[in-house]
Amino acid sequence: MRQPHALRLPPLPLRPVRPPVGGNWRDYPICNVGIGVGGSFTAYRGLFDTGSDDTVFPSQLAALLGIDLTAAPLSDARAVAGTTVTYHYVRVDLRLSDGVEHAEWPAIVGFAPIPMQYALLGRTAFHEFFDVNYRGEAREVVLLPNGAFTGLYLGPSPGP
Repeated sequence: MRQPHALRLPPLPLRPVRPPVGGNWRDYPICNVGIGVGGSFTAYRGLFDTGSDDTVFPSQLAALLGIDLTAAPLSDARAVAGTTVTYHYVRVDLRLSDGVEHAEWPAIVGFAPIPMQYALLGRTAFHEFFDVNYRGEAREVVLLPNGAFTGLYLGPSPGP
């Protein structure tokens, strides 16, 4: 049976409005995600975004990975502010690891021609494959591959 393993959330500096429970930081569900083609992966920071339909990376990352976007299919997305962003869809491999458990799977992701501090890990290509438990008090996220996950999952080694 797969055992969930928690990812610790990194604290980030506060915006002008402080959270109601004091402190000078907020926890954001951010992790390193490997993205690659042909077995070679590059790490990028990703924000777990349940409001994003798709998983989206910045277009300049595609160039670094050697991905040619000129013939890739296009789609539009509407941002929270109502602006429309057109981006290319490409098949890549994604990888998550916390040093104990590892998951790797094929995914179709978007590459948007906008600056992005974090990739958006959206419902398609990410949340659809994992049951996600946001544990606010513990400041961690627990991911567990679900029945839709068809990639490679290597869990922790069984104990003695």
